[in-house]
Amino acid sequence: MEILAAVDETRQRRIKTCRSSVLMKNEELEQDLGRGDKRDLRQLLHAARKENDTLEEKLAGLQEQLSRSQAEVRHLKAQLANVTKKSKTEIEDLKNEALTARAQLILDNKAQKDTIRSLEEWIDKLTKQQQQQNEARQSVLGTVNQEMAPRHQLATFSRQDSGLSVKSLIQSIEKNKKTEKPILIAVNQEMASRHKLATCSRQDSGLSVKSSIKGIKNNEQTEKPILSTINQEEASTHKLATFSRQDSGLSVKSLIQSINKKKQSDILVLSTAEQEMASRRRRMDSFSRQDSRLSVKSLIEILENNMKELNGCRNRVIVHPRT
Repeated sequence: MEILAAVDETRQRRIKTCRSSVLMKNEELEQDLGRGDKRDLRQLLHAARKENDTLEEKLAGLQEQLSRSQAEVRHLKAQLANVTKKSKTEIEDLKNEALTARAQLILDNKAQKDTIRSLEEWIDKLTKQQQQQNEARQSVLGTVNQEMAPRHQLATFSRQDSGLSVKSLIQSIEKNKKTEKPILIAVNQEMASRHKLATCSRQDSGLSVKSSIKGIKNNEQTEKPILSTINQEEASTHKLATFSRQDSGLSVKSLIQSINKKKQSDILVLSTAEQEMASRRRRMDSFSRQDSRLSVKSLIEILENNMKELNGCRNRVIVHPRT
């Protein structure tokens, strides 16, 4: 602005100096006209006036250019003012956006730190719960092993008991046979002596023979019930031995089957408990505290049910008495 004012001032001064110089020349020419030859002076005056007209035209053109340049300057000043105003508003908007973004980033960072802290706490809780579940599983396996040990001992004792009962039955049958053998020998000896007596007495009279035959027949009739009772006793002892053997075999088989069934039921109980624990572990990957609490409760219920089933299986163990 100061430069433009200085330029305008210099132009005005130059114009003034030109006018003053022209006026001075005109006055000098007029003075010369008054003194001497007027033709030359008129020519000079005409030339001076023409030069004055050209200078005035130039001056008008320069003034017009000056006005145009001033209008352009005003337009540029207005544009500059608008640009500066817009730039100031944009700078303020950018500053505000930067401040809001910084505040939002701070809040997001804080929220992420809080979520990370909560996740770490939740992971610690889950690890503790998993340790508790592993300890509970180990305790369940320990109790199952403790329950299976007396069952195994009971099965071995029952097998030994059944074996002893069969042995005692066989021994009693052998004792009965040993006690019955002398009776059979005595009966056979008596029959042989009577047969000899009958053959010897055939040489006697017919009456004596008939009487001896009748006596022998009577003796045979009296001895037949004894032999039949002995044979019946032997058959009954043999049947009893076979029945006792079959019964002992069946009792041993049934005991083995019951033990196998109990082992299978225990294995099923353990497999169901392990499946339930695996399903609860999968559910814990959904990051919900309520689900983890429910899994712990359900695991406790499953353990209690397993203990009840084990106690029921213990009470259902069948001990066969000695035959």
